[in-house]
Amino acid sequence: MKSSISFFLSLILTTSSFSQTINDLENKKGFKEFRLGDSYHKWSNQLREISNTSNNSDKLYHYEGYCCRQAFQNEVDHIFLSFKDNKLIDITVFLKYFRGSKNSDLQIGFEEYPEPYMRLLNDFNSIFGNYNKKSLSGTEDAIFDGGEMWSTYWESQNVVLIVKYYNYLKYDYSTFSILDKNELIRKRQSSF
Repeated sequence: MKSSISFFLSLILTTSSFSQTINDLENKKGFKEFRLGDSYHKWSNQLREISNTSNNSDKLYHYEGYCCRQAFQNEVDHIFLSFKDNKLIDITVFLKYFRGSKNSDLQIGFEEYPEPYMRLLNDFNSIFGNYNKKSLSGTEDAIFDGGEMWSTYWESQNVVLIVKYYNYLKYDYSTFSILDKNELIRKRQSSF
């Protein structure tokens, strides 16, 4: 009887702990000062437009301000912000190369689950709970000419966090994106 109570108590605490971490993703809705739903005007003086869609409502910008030069134990290379109807819907952070460079003559080779990528996943796991390796449309692992890409994601009710690792033989790096889930679904549906 005592062991049954202990088992159910640990099951409840584990479930509660996991839902609290996913709720953290829902509550944070962003990275550092950036929050999904921010208005374009909040960041406009620190942005350079990169592209917009044919309907002119989705726009991609390069963030050129001084915020957020560090993410966990990694240097940030650059940040892209996507807006739809002047509302922030996607924050994508590119980390500096883990190993090598584009101009290197040396090849770093392929390594399954390299340490910098695993460290990044562990950092996110400590905040949001265990990652989901199931297939989320558009986040599958891929092998392509000259490289490979792995992806992992966390999903809450309205927010998706996707972490990707790229290896191009001469260099490797990771990105992470915080996305408005409804906008992600809209984009996927409109691409069919």
